[in-house]
Amino acid sequence: MEVPTPATAVAPTFSAAEHAEIEAAFAARPKRHETAEVARAHFAKTEAEGQYRLILEEVFASLPADEAAAMFVETEDPSERFYSPKPPTDRLLLARVGQKAADFFEALGPFHVAPITLADMGSHQGMTHMASNLENRDHEAATRENWRRWLDANDQAALPAMVDVAARGDGAGVYARNWLATRSETALPAIVHLAVAADIPEAFDRERFRHGRPVETLQWAARRYGVDTLKGVIDAEHRDRVESLARPCRQIDLATYRSKKWPSLIDANGEPLDDDAVRRIHKCDPTEAADLSADSKVAEANALAILDAFVADKAKPQLRWMIAAALALSPDATLRRLRGLMAGWSRSKNRNHRNHGKPVCAQLGRLGTREAVATLAMWSDSLSNTSHQHAARLALRHIAVDRGVNVEDLLEDALPDLGLEADGSLIIDFGPRSFDANFAHDGTPVIVDGKGKVRARLPKPGKKDDPEISAASIARFKDVKVDVKGVLGAEIKRLEYSLRTPRTWTAQAIRTRAEHPIFRIILPTLIWRSASGSTLRLGPSLEWLDDLDEIVSVIPDTDLRLAHPLDLDDDTMIRWRQIFADDELLPPFPQIDRESFPVDTSSGTVERCRDWQVPAGSLVGLLRSGWEGRWSHGPSLKGLKSPIEGGFAILDWMPFPTSEIAGAGPVYVGPLYLREHAWRDKILKGANPRSISELLRDLSGVRQA
Repeated sequence: MEVPTPATAVAPTFSAAEHAEIEAAFAARPKRHETAEVARAHFAKTEAEGQYRLILEEVFASLPADEAAAMFVETEDPSERFYSPKPPTDRLLLARVGQKAADFFEALGPFHVAPITLADMGSHQGMTHMASNLENRDHEAATRENWRRWLDANDQAALPAMVDVAARGDGAGVYARNWLATRSETALPAIVHLAVAADIPEAFDRERFRHGRPVETLQWAARRYGVDTLKGVIDAEHRDRVESLARPCRQIDLATYRSKKWPSLIDANGEPLDDDAVRRIHKCDPTEAADLSADSKVAEANALAILDAFVADKAKPQLRWMIAAALALSPDATLRRLRGLMAGWSRSKNRNHRNHGKPVCAQLGRLGTREAVATLAMWSDSLSNTSHQHAARLALRHIAVDRGVNVEDLLEDALPDLGLEADGSLIIDFGPRSFDANFAHDGTPVIVDGKGKVRARLPKPGKKDDPEISAASIARFKDVKVDVKGVLGAEIKRLEYSLRTPRTWTAQAIRTRAEHPIFRIILPTLIWRSASGSTLRLGPSLEWLDDLDEIVSVIPDTDLRLAHPLDLDDDTMIRWRQIFADDELLPPFPQIDRESFPVDTSSGTVERCRDWQVPAGSLVGLLRSGWEGRWSHGPSLKGLKSPIEGGFAILDWMPFPTSEIAGAGPVYVGPLYLREHAWRDKILKGANPRSISELLRDLSGVRQA
């Protein structure tokens, strides 16, 4: 099979009928100059006054065809004399001038020429621009849909562009990897050949050498399909090259390794590992270290020793391979240690520490285990550094796309039980006696002894208690307490955020999730609503109860969503308040008594928040709550936007520099504009009132009285 390679623009050949159609489309445009003489005089005046750049539409619409083409062809560098062409002038220029127009377009690039025009000419940069912006909602939905159709219809020509974009760490990369996965029969040869053809050294340091995008896509394909599959699509003479690119590693110098006093790793007998074993661990590949991980306790000790050495040597970026090596040996033990380390690195003033966030999140995304997903979920909400949170969310999205599920289902299915009992409690064993730790929805443990007495705190081991069992149980309790608080916090935030989205669950899915120890703590205190308007909650035995606190039968496939005050009438809310008071139920976030803002969204503008005074620092703080910044020249924040179903909600104000927040004072915000995309030109009608109410609640929470 012939593998397509990146190409530059080549002028297409038009038939006589196509040429006539192009001329007719351009002739229908209105003319600015009545006659060619007036146009020539205007162009001469423009040139005399030093305004050399002419509008191509005016030139070709005002002058005879031969004269207009000659003016363009005789110009040595058209980009210095003419403005960028717009459709349909671009096609007219190709039809009349040919390759010189194609070269002109290629030099201008996709920011000045319609990307689809460049793609029609076979331009790699035009295709890459379209593929890179398919998920960019700043572009109109219709434009992105046209790009998507073009890439799907010309998938062979678009392969090199998609291979490039698949290496990106944003939503475009996720889309491109999914696009390649659906065309694996033709995509894999293209990935392999483009990576092998890339100018990459035979041996390179994965941390210090920034390699080309095709190689990064090759490594993704190796994780998904296996190295052997990739080697099977290329000639035998290049198969070793494929393996070296798919599994890059540093060439270890054992003398340097020992001189740095890095850890002395041991085998199952407590003896130091031989040089070959150390080299295999250094490759950071689980398949290489499989036999070294057979004894879990030894593997855990070696992994933690490597991490300790990494931290002791100032956690330098060039030593980040140690994290990958520790993950290859004992993923679970390494992840437990990394949770604490990342919390410190995220708020550290040391740049080297802060720079660990994105690579570590990417490593966990490649690992993709249940514990890795749970760790990324906690980091996506809890880390101090917003770029680290974003990196964790991207890693989760990559895992979800590779598995063909959405992120929400991925997180709920991969939620770890953290060793809790079915009812969400933890047994703390001291030997002769034991205690139960029952967790509230905020992660606070309630200690209950064997006689059912509630203790203020976990007591210290007594003389009759087993010292080893007690010490291990206390250490485990401390770790679980931190993990439960992090996991619960992340899940509660996700459930609360779903109040502003159209997400639904089936009744069976909710009951199944409620059997999980973590969800068992949260779900029975939430109210659900069906499409018919009935409201429900889960009882102590996971039975469905209505607003009269009576057991009801619910069809397993019934779609339910979290109830919002805008969905409930006054009588229903009164009944639920009484039930929650009688049963002493405490929801994880306000639901019945939630502040709500009924608004009319039909006009596309919500005036409710006009002229609200909000501290500048509080507006910047909303960037951590799902809002996105709208920036003016320099680091000046001029507004916020929030994705909603069908488009964006946009909030504007007078720009202020984020570096001068302390002296900015209160900001008067404008109305909330509802638009189909971020450029604010197409009105979004009929936006979900729940979403708008939640956005206004965000603003109301930070506004000045």
